[in-house]
Amino acid sequence: MKKYFTAAAFSVIALLSFTTSFAAGNKNQKQIAIPAGATVTKLKTGTIVIDGATTTAYDKKGNMVYTIKRYSAENVPLEIFKTVRGTYGNYFIAGLEKIDQPGSDSEVVVHLRDNNDYKTVKMSIADVKPTQDFINQ
Repeated sequence: MKKYFTAAAFSVIALLSFTTSFAAGNKNQKQIAIPAGATVTKLKTGTIVIDGATTTAYDKKGNMVYTIKRYSAENVPLEIFKTVRGTYGNYFIAGLEKIDQPGSDSEVVVHLRDNNDYKTVKMSIADVKPTQDFINQ
């Protein structure tokens, strides 16, 4: 009986010690808000939270590193639609990703296609630049 009591007491002490030291080590870490139903992946360098069409990465301290929001062709924001159509009017917008990083302007990667080829263009608020061009043969 004494063996079981000693083992149980040791387990409780170890648990309390771990909880106290773990909590003390994370005093500088920000709390990450995780939406219900989101997928969370913890890495050595931080945390990635995937919530539907949005992926957000955080560093070890809980600071946001980047957010990527994916849009289907039906949900492309109007201002982006107008900008892309002004330059690539004969292409269909297949989808896009909007990338936000603290301290930087938002960037958008747009996937375009027509009957003959596919294009990927990168745009910021100021301009639109082609990054890839695939010709369908």
